[in-house]
Order: sequence, then structure tokens, then C-alpha cells
Amino acid sequence: SMLSWANGWYFLIACEIIVTGKAEYDLPGLGSMLSRSLSSGDLMLATGALLTLIALVVAIELVVWRPLRAWSQRYRYDTAQSEEAEEVAFRLPDLGIPALLRPVRALAHSLWARMPIAAANRAVARTASLARAVWRWLRWPLGLALVAGVAFGMAAIVRAVRPPWPREAASLPLALLLSFLRIAAAYVLALAWILPVTLWASDHPRQVRRLSLVAQVGASIPATAFFPVLVALLVDRFGGMEIISIALAMTGMQWYLLFNLLGGVQRVPRDLRESLRSLGLSRGEIHRKLVIPACMPALVTGSVVAWGGTWNALILSEYVVYRGRTYEVLGLGQMLNRATFRTGSRSVLFLSIALLVATVVMFNRLVWDRIYRAVHARYRLEG
Repeated sequence: SMLSWANGWYFLIACEIIVTGKAEYDLPGLGSMLSRSLSSGDLMLATGALLTLIALVVAIELVVWRPLRAWSQRYRYDTAQSEEAEEVAFRLPDLGIPALLRPVRALAHSLWARMPIAAANRAVARTASLARAVWRWLRWPLGLALVAGVAFGMAAIVRAVRPPWPREAASLPLALLLSFLRIAAAYVLALAWILPVTLWASDHPRQVRRLSLVAQVGASIPATAFFPVLVALLVDRFGGMEIISIALAMTGMQWYLLFNLLGGVQRVPRDLRESLRSLGLSRGEIHRKLVIPACMPALVTGSVVAWGGTWNALILSEYVVYRGRTYEVLGLGQMLNRATFRTGSRSVLFLSIALLVATVVMFNRLVWDRIYRAVHARYRLEG
């Protein structure tokens, strides 16, 4: 749930501003404000929107996620005394409010006791029976309407992708290859810092919560928010937009890996670690013989989600508008953006989406499924 919320914040820009050709639809919100401020180069407004977003993420962590984690501690399976401090729910000062709320609570209890629960249950049962009768009459017309709608949509897609195709469609295979290489580079770079941090967290359980909060904040910041800094550092230097694109892709990948690996570290039983320590094994040997094998399923799961999230983040990392200037590199994300914002070419748009979906499905079937089965069979942690 924490990761899903963070991912929702990450894609606020894509959700609150929708552009198709010359038509543009936007909703008021932090995402649209951040997008417009970055496009116009208004860094003060962008910084204000970003700080507001970070404050919201931290507030939700303190008020929602921390109490939920404290409640979830009762369902832990661990026979040894944990080194991790008990999660303490965030509590606001009462300021005398509970005393003021007692009459309201008493009134609510009184009203609830007088409610005709039995009559309400009978009304709900009658309504449910009526709904079932209506559904029996309407399910076939609704089913036929759904089939007709799907057929109409498929026919529209077929008409859109029917040859002749625009000339840029010939660049789709090369764009797919370049996007794949950028994702692979971002994956390697993300693992290069996440694996050491995860092993450090396994030796310092009290720091896991702080890392989780940092990961929530980092995962919530949209990729384009980093763009002004990256432009200032890299745009006219070695690699240029290619390095910037890989760095932006990392923002859509690294937090999935970190969240999953931190979860894998927390699932390593403390009694097994203490047993190995009592046998005289060093910290490095414990990492190699226990922590890393126990985290392998979490690593594979995080990798699957991270690669999927990064294919999604390509839209934000390969095509960026900043201060009225467009920065882009050839890739599937760039071609999707060009077909959406510039050319309005539905054939390129649908072909890019079809190629992206086919690549993700094939890679999951041919690579990740096999790796997951092998890892699950070899590194499964059983009691």
C-alpha cells in the first residue's frame, strides 16, 4: 500500500494533464502545477509544489502508515527477541479535545442504540433481491452492449494501425532496443547502491523505518522534478540527454527495489541470525549465507515490478519539456510522447503501445518467470 501511494504521487503529472494532439485537458492539483511550472521554468513555484508534496507524504507516513505498522506488529512470526524497537504510533497532543468529544460520543451511542437495525436489514435484503431480479433481466443486454463496445474499439484500433504507416514507424525496433538498454543500465546502477544499503539495514534494524520514510519521499517525487538539476549538471557534458534519461529512469525503478529488499530483510528471522552469530560466523559470512539468499525472492519480485514501473516511467524520462525547450532521446517513451503531443499519429501511438505490451509480456514469460521459479525453489526460507 505504501508503495502504491508513492507511485500514485509519482505519476501525478501524467494523471492531471492529458494532451492528445492539439486538445489538452488538465485538472487543478499539485501534478499540473508542477508540470506547468517546470515547462515555463518557474523554479520557485515548482519548489513550492514539491515541498508541499513532500510534506503531504511525511504527514501520511506519521498519521496513517506508522499506526498501521504498529498494529501489524502483532502478526509477526518471530521466536527471538527482535532488535528492532517497537513501532510507536504517532499521537497528537489531545489539548482537552477528548473531554469535549465525550458528550458527542455518548449521543452517537444513544442514537445508534435506537436505530431500527432489524428493519434496515430487511430493507437491505429486499433491495438485494430486487437487484438480483433486475440483473437477471439486464445481464444479456449489458453483455451484448459490452461485446459490441469491445468490437467497435478493436475495429477502431485496426483502422488506426492499418498501413500505410508514417515514416517514423520504421524507427520503432531501434527505439525499443535503446529503451531496453537504458532500463538495463538504470537497473544495474540502482542495484549498485541498493544492495549495500540493504545489507547495512539488515545489521541496523532500527534504521529500516527511517529508510522506508526516505524511500516513500523519494518514490513520490515525479521524475521531471529532478530535471532542472540534471540539465544544469549534464546537458552540455559527456552523455548529455542519454545520461539524464537513464538517471530519470532510475527514479521510477530504484524505490521498488529498495522497498522489496527492505521487506525481505525484515522477514529474515532474528533467531537464525543469532544462531549463526553464536557459531562464530562473521558479518560478511552471515550476509552471504543467510541474508542474501533469504532476500533473493524479494529481489526478483522487486526486479519484476521495477522493470514494469520503468517501462511506464520512460514516458517521463525520454521526453521532457523545460523552459519552452524539448529535450528528447530516441526511445519508445519519446515516440509515444511525439505521437501524443506533436504529430497526433494514432498508428504510431497504437503500434508503440502494442510493441511495449508484447515486449513486457515476453520478457516476463521468458526471463522473470524462470528466474522466479528457480529462486523460489532454491532459496525458499522454511521453518
